[in-house]
Amino acid sequence: MYALEDSSCPNRFFCGSCRSFEISLTDGAVAGGQLVAKYSRPLRCSASPAKCCCYQEMETFDASGSSAGKTIQTCYCCVPQFNVIRPDGTIEYKLSQPTCCGDMLVNCCAEGICNCRIPFYIFPADASTSSKPAGKIVKIWSGLVKEAFTDADNFELEFPSDAQNDSKARLIGALFLLNQLYFEKSQAAHRWEDGGYTEIHSD
Repeated sequence: MYALEDSSCPNRFFCGSCRSFEISLTDGAVAGGQLVAKYSRPLRCSASPAKCCCYQEMETFDASGSSAGKTIQTCYCCVPQFNVIRPDGTIEYKLSQPTCCGDMLVNCCAEGICNCRIPFYIFPADASTSSKPAGKIVKIWSGLVKEAFTDADNFELEFPSDAQNDSKARLIGALFLLNQLYFEKSQAAHRWEDGGYTEIHSD
């Protein structure tokens, strides 16, 4: 699938990772395919601990334009956390980085030592973030040349085994939001293929 962001140049320049935008996800490896889902990101204050309002969020819409839920930041102290919300407002999944030291610090070794994998784990709504994850979103190392000299990033998205198509659409939206908040540089176009998400610099 192919995902293309729609946002203005001043919006990108002045607002950076806080900016509003829309992403159209279409079938096929190039732009112009059949619409699969659409994502809307409102302008929000930067992600930070102990916020009580103006949370980061990404709303998901199906091909007909109906709301299919959203991903929204929660109030946290040390480790960033997000909720994936169904259209009826109930929590479907929780997203959190792996923790240690009594859930006070990010566990940098959860995906192995010195392999440059940065995970956000996917947990069922009723599960603790210290339990076994049902899935995960992982930023993976792309090699020295690609990481140092391009704006491209690679991700792995492992869906929960019980995830339906609408759940998968919401989790792809969550991936887009996490990328924008924590990993983005200046890219504007994205391609999803072979189970991985690759960003492509667009001039």
